Amino acid sequence: MHDQPPPPRRVRLRLPLAAAVLLAAFLTPQAGAADQSAGGGADYRPTAAAAGPAATPAQAARIHRYWTEARLHRARPAPLPHPRGRQHPTPRPRPEAALPARTIPGSAPRRAQPDTAAPSRTAVVSAARRWGGQGLMPARTIGQLFFTTPAGDFRCTASVINSVNRNMVWTSGHCVHPGGGGPGAYYRNFVFVPDADNGLAPHGPWLFRYAATTRAWQQYGDWHYDLAAIAFHPQPVHGNLADYLGAQGARFGSGQDHRDVVNFGFPADGYRRTDFDGGDLWYCEGPTSAVGATGTGMVMRCDMGHGSSGGPWIDDLRLDRGWGYIVGTNSRRDVDADGNWSDDLIYSAYHGNAAMNVYTEVSAH
Repeated sequence: MHDQPPPPRRVRLRLPLAAAVLLAAFLTPQAGAADQSAGGGADYRPTAAAAGPAATPAQAARIHRYWTEARLHRARPAPLPHPRGRQHPTPRPRPEAALPARTIPGSAPRRAQPDTAAPSRTAVVSAARRWGGQGLMPARTIGQLFFTTPAGDFRCTASVINSVNRNMVWTSGHCVHPGGGGPGAYYRNFVFVPDADNGLAPHGPWLFRYAATTRAWQQYGDWHYDLAAIAFHPQPVHGNLADYLGAQGARFGSGQDHRDVVNFGFPADGYRRTDFDGGDLWYCEGPTSAVGATGTGMVMRCDMGHGSSGGPWIDDLRLDRGWGYIVGTNSRRDVDADGNWSDDLIYSAYHGNAAMNVYTEVSAH
C-alpha cells in the first residue's frame, strides 16, 4: 500500500439546511490548569504561538481515507459562539511591547485568471450577499475546513494566506482547538477544500500537516486570541496551495479601524436569516472598529452565522488582482439572556502580536 495521498477526488459536499445541535463541550471553552511550561506563571505571554499537532504524509493519507463522501456530507457547521464565563480568563500578564507592524502581500496563481465581470459591491453590506465568481480569486482562495472533534465532524471557513511554505490557511482558534484544555485538546483530521461551491470540490482537498493557535486560546479559551493557522501537504495533482490557487495577503499590527473590509464565509444560518444553507460563499462589507477602550478586539456588522467561523476579513480587496490583506476572522457573536443572537455584530481577535507569532510559527512548517 502506498503511503502517499492518492489523487484528489471530485466529491460532493452538500450539507443539510439547518445546523445540527452542538454538544455543550464543543461550544464552551474548556477550563485547564497551566503550568509555566504550558503558558502559566509570571512570564506568561498570551500572544505566544502554541505549537500543535503534525501529520506525516502517511498520516495525511489516512486522513484522506477518513473523509469519505458520506462524512463530508454529514459534517456540521461549526458554531459561531459567544464567550461564556469570564471575559478575561487568562492570568494578567506583564505588558508586552507591540511588535513592528508587518504587511505581507498576496499572490496570484501561477496560471493567470481570465478577465471576468466582478460581482457588484457597495460600500456597506451588513446583510450578507452571495459572492459568486467561483473559480476566480478571491473565491478560489477561500474554502471549507473540515475537522473532527470529540462531538463529531465539523466544518469552518478558512482562507489561503501567503507564506514561505506556500501551503498555509488562516482561520479562527475555535476551528482547531476548543479553547482551554492545553496542548492535548487539538482537533483532528483537518482537510481544506478551497473554492467549495454548492457541494462541489473543484480542486480537490489539501491534507493536514501542522496547526497552531495562541497560548491564550490553547490554555484559557480567551476570545481576544481566537485565531489559528494550519499548514497542509502539497497536493499530488496541483502542488502548493498558494501556487495553484493564489493567496491573500495579511496586515498585522495595522490597528482595528478599517474603512472597507470584505468578510467572507459559508454560513448555514444567520441573524434573522433563513436563506443560508452552507453551500455558497457569502460576503458582507463595511468598516471595522475597536471593541472597548482596551482595543483588544474588532467588530463589524454582518449577519452570517454557523459555518462562517474562521472566514477572513479582507482589507483593500482589489478584484483586478484578486487579493487583499487579511486583518481579522469571524470569531463570535452577542447573545441575549435566552442565548439567541441579539444583533448583527460579529467580532474578531485583533491581529497584532498574537497573529504575527502564529503566522511565523506555522510558516516554518
